[in-house]
Amino acid sequence: MDRDRLRPVTHGLDQATARAVADEAPESFSLAMVDIDRFKQFNDQYGHATGDDVLRLVAFALKNNVRTSDLVARYGGDEFAVLLPNAPLEDAMAVGHQIRKAVAERPLLRRVTKEMLGHVTLSIGIAAWRPGETAEALLERADRLLYEAKANGRNCLVGAPLGAR
Repeated sequence: MDRDRLRPVTHGLDQATARAVADEAPESFSLAMVDIDRFKQFNDQYGHATGDDVLRLVAFALKNNVRTSDLVARYGGDEFAVLLPNAPLEDAMAVGHQIRKAVAERPLLRRVTKEMLGHVTLSIGIAAWRPGETAEALLERADRLLYEAKANGRNCLVGAPLGAR
């Protein structure tokens, strides 16, 4: 993974972790890792232009369903990271459900032909920061939860409360 692509996420995580560690009553924050389900198959079947439309649809839903204080960044090909400052797990899970629902409810049309291509779904892993946890450890934990969501059948969220997983 290209380190420059991760800079907004890792920088934001580093800042949030440093603030929480320095604070006597650490702020609660969470990280959501979001993956487009079966994106490669979709991209191969309908082409890269339509795949780009899917990425734009997901990015639009992410930006329109988070607070202005949240950080949304593309993490890789079809993955996104959402840093949710001042958001305990319950709040982050509510945001994740809202994002997943917004994407799943919007039909995808091929721009050129207006052909209905179905609906896009997301798998999301959400981890709440644990006191003393490094940014890298939080990122790895949220990513493991994302893969757990995929293993659970996709189109769902998996969240880990403090002290779990």
